[in-house]
Amino acid sequence: MLRAEGPLGFTPLQIAPEVPRPAPVKACPQAGSDRVEVVLTNGRRLVIGAEIDLGMLARLVQVLERT
Repeated sequence: MLRAEGPLGFTPLQIAPEVPRPAPVKACPQAGSDRVEVVLTNGRRLVIGAEIDLGMLARLVQVLERT
């Protein structure tokens, strides 16, 4: 059983606005394509190779969502 050392109390917290969800990824309309289309929340679209590094894609989306 866990026992607390010292006085018990509440931890203050602050409720922040919801963080936007990542942009949905969908396949390009061309059959057999190795590309994907990403539609950002600001309306911009990216058509990229399916083999893109996910870290690079995340950084790119962050920059494009800010501008």
